[in-house]
Amino acid sequence: MTFLMAVLFPVLLGIAVSILFLEQAQAGLQIHSDLRMSRAGSYFLARELEAAKDSLVPRAEESSIPDPLTPAVQRAMSGDTVMAIAAEDDELRITVLLSDSGVVRGAAGLLPNDFVDAFQSVTNYGLSVYLGSTRVLSGEPPMGPSALADEVLAELGQGVESVATSVQSGPAIVTRFGGAVDTGDGLVLVVGQTESRGVHTSLAPPLTVLAMILLLSLAAAWSVQRQASEGGAGHQPPLMQSVLVAFIPVLAGVALLASLDQGFRNTVGQAVRGDLARASALLRVSGEGASMEAARTLGFDAELIDRGVVLASTIEDPESRDRVAAIRPPPPTFSTTGTVELAGVDHSYMATRPRGGGVMVLLAREPEAQAVEFRFRLISSGVLMAIPPLLYLGLLVFAANKPPATPPST
Repeated sequence: MTFLMAVLFPVLLGIAVSILFLEQAQAGLQIHSDLRMSRAGSYFLARELEAAKDSLVPRAEESSIPDPLTPAVQRAMSGDTVMAIAAEDDELRITVLLSDSGVVRGAAGLLPNDFVDAFQSVTNYGLSVYLGSTRVLSGEPPMGPSALADEVLAELGQGVESVATSVQSGPAIVTRFGGAVDTGDGLVLVVGQTESRGVHTSLAPPLTVLAMILLLSLAAAWSVQRQASEGGAGHQPPLMQSVLVAFIPVLAGVALLASLDQGFRNTVGQAVRGDLARASALLRVSGEGASMEAARTLGFDAELIDRGVVLASTIEDPESRDRVAAIRPPPPTFSTTGTVELAGVDHSYMATRPRGGGVMVLLAREPEAQAVEFRFRLISSGVLMAIPPLLYLGLLVFAANKPPATPPST
């Protein structure tokens, strides 16, 4: 019973706490990826709205203007080109107003949801657009509820840019759209994975090995205790045998913690490479495969290279730009991935060939802070896990070195 309480129970408790830490770290990693896709959704919505605005301006006519007393019309009369949005049959109706020689003209049209379907097909992320709390634009299946909860809208109203929440398919990000749109109800985006395909650290192999070691240690401890019982009162088993029985479970627990740390670092790398692949595909299908602005908005550094010459880059350090330019170009119809060290920090990259020519390299720095925090938690858990077994080992050594009691003289 002493062995169970002082050795096996602390090891099992430390492993259970570490797995809980792993789940929390992986959830934070998933939110990191979801936020990137939320920025991508906002960027491409703004792009679609701007394209719709450009197509409507030449068609603006005086007969198309709404009530002249509305704030949008008043802004147009002051010289601004105003874009107002309203819901119409589960779609977004866009009205563009502008002033020409003192006369306000306008044109209206529906925003096509092609970009929503394209976003979903290449990223495995669903995108829905809400006007106020009501969903007005979405793909299939719809992402998010038909109406957003008041608590989520209240949190967004407090100045928070994005809120992590849950929808029918799992975790999602709710983001207030920051584009220039004249509407009483703000635009809100909900972005989340249509299917739960997040990367996770596999626990089955290390936990299976740990369970076998703990069972063998328990059997060994029972054997030692039985030998002591058969030896009669005052019999002490060999010290080294007792120390090994107590030390092996602790060593196995520490080895599992090291495995969790390495597994999470691999998971971080997989998540970053997944983000790069989604972003690269999204840029390609949108026709912005060589856009530095789009790459930076999505949260990545980028560099466009043609035969070793840097055509455009978001990287300021000249040495880092040269390192990226030296990356081996991919074949014409394929992309390549890898790791490059920039300013002493490893970056994952994906290199593709956009339609305009050259090689586009997207780069992402791995979220090192999450890996460091997780390692610190593992070390703390390991220290707390090892303290009771070490005390138990100390008691064994003390008992073995204690001089035998002298029988009383008669």
